[in-house]
Amino acid sequence: MDRRIEKTRQAIKNAYFEILKEKKSGKISITEIARRANIDRKTFYLHYESTDEILNDICENVITETLKDINDRNDNERTDISINKLLELLTEKAAENLDMFKVLYSRDEGRSLFDKLKNILINIVTEETKDSFGLNETEFRIYLEFYLSGIISVYSLWLADKLPMTIDEISGIVTKATLKGAEGILS
Repeated sequence: MDRRIEKTRQAIKNAYFEILKEKKSGKISITEIARRANIDRKTFYLHYESTDEILNDICENVITETLKDINDRNDNERTDISINKLLELLTEKAAENLDMFKVLYSRDEGRSLFDKLKNILINIVTEETKDSFGLNETEFRIYLEFYLSGIISVYSLWLADKLPMTIDEISGIVTKATLKGAEGILS
């Protein structure tokens, strides 16, 4: 992609994100974003059709970056990615993008990121481990939905400031619950 196009798209995303941080609720207008990005509305529409498209682009970038990191780790370690490594990586990504996740999670339109992330994680875990557990496809999908919905729910509570813990503490509990299950924790 042309550098000028990348630079303009990044300016638009940065402006959008800055306004999201300032505005706790309410619709964000194209005019607000264009002014903040120091462009005109016509230029905005050359790059995006709506504010929803900016949000989708931001979400896609985070997801693409996370997938790239997962693949890079797999290539570097020359092993299948374990659930534990996947959870570690997700925690690192959450820590790196904490401000963005908190702002996005505070708005209804940003919560779609978590659904997309869950579906991508289901695909990754299915590809990496589907033959390891001796379960049929339906059973495996139920277990994945159960665990990943729980993990995303815990991180969502934390992002909403309803769990007064550090990300490392949350990650430790989530990892323990995931790897040991209810029986392992309660015994």
